[in-house]
Amino acid sequence: TGLVVTCVFPHATPADCSAHYYNRGAYDIIAEQQVHQNMDVVIAGGGAGMRDLESLAELELGLGVRRGRPLQVDGLEDVSDPWAFATISGALLYSQRASGADKSFLGDIIGRFFK
Repeated sequence: TGLVVTCVFPHATPADCSAHYYNRGAYDIIAEQQVHQNMDVVIAGGGAGMRDLESLAELELGLGVRRGRPLQVDGLEDVSDPWAFATISGALLYSQRASGADKSFLGDIIGRFFK
């Protein structure tokens, strides 16, 4: 059993399948319920922007946690939450490397959105 979503994990859509709480904006309460649902796989986007993410993950996993950010991607220097682009940046980098495209390919695409 698992969830694959492109939004933050406790967002309304995945929460509908994995938690029960009347206030859809109460991400901290929803996330607390979701981590106890015995899911085998969870893949979500935007989760790195959640408040107190590191504390919750360290508590649940018993491991040190850090917030990731895309590397080798031009155009995100002035973005206040670059981790929100980690999933799509990784997918585009993988595609670029697999196809043998020029290294400036991804920077050109992403750079257009922020400049």
